[in-house]
Order: sequence, then structure tokens, then C-alpha cells
Amino acid sequence: MAHLDGRPLNPNAVTLAFIRLIRRSGLPHIRRHGLRHTHATLMLKAGMHPKVVSERLGHAGVGITLDTYSHVLSWLQEATRSSLAAVACILSKGYNISLSLLAVFDKQQLADATIVLFDGRTLVW
Repeated sequence: MAHLDGRPLNPNAVTLAFIRLIRRSGLPHIRRHGLRHTHATLMLKAGMHPKVVSERLGHAGVGITLDTYSHVLSWLQEATRSSLAAVACILSKGYNISLSLLAVFDKQQLADATIVLFDGRTLVW
């Protein structure tokens, strides 16, 4: 980073400006790097694809993002269990279903879902 005229910027200038901004705003102290983790966590909790989050963070690969933020993605385990339970229920009733159909449902949607099957029949989950 540099001044507009090309002179080098004091390496601490951004950090000091950030600290002043936080103090003036009345927000609790947070390190700048903490904002990076908050940003990543919020994106993942919002359901953003880990590959997109990885690219935004500049990680060399999505594996780094998944390893670092796996605790945030625990909802995927429950969503997967719910999806598999829905598939088992549907198949046990003699319906055929495309697994890709369930990929669009999150946990809450599955709990409240009425699934319209391709042949026009409905199944209330």
C-alpha cells in the first residue's frame, strides 16, 4: 500500500485507522483478521458454497477453507440426515424420486415440505 504520490505507507497505518474507527463507533474491539473470520463464517452459515468462500478469502484450495471452518458447516450433517430420511420415506411409499430434487431443500424446508413429484402426485413430508 502506498500514498497517492507513491510514497510507502506506514505498515501500521491501516491497523491504526481501523482501531480509531472501531473506538469512534463504540463497537467492541476486534482485530482486523477477526473480520476475515467473521466474513467467512457468515458466508458459510448463509449457505454460500465453500468454493466461493475459498476464492473470496484467497485460499489456495477449498480444502483449506473446509478444514478451517468445518465447525461452521455442522448443519450439513443434519441436512444430509434429513435428506436421506426423506428419500427413505418416499421410496418406502413406492415413489421414484430424483436425488437432485432433495438437494434444494434445507433442514427447515424438509421439515415443512410438500413435495410435488414429477408425475403430479404429491407427498407431504
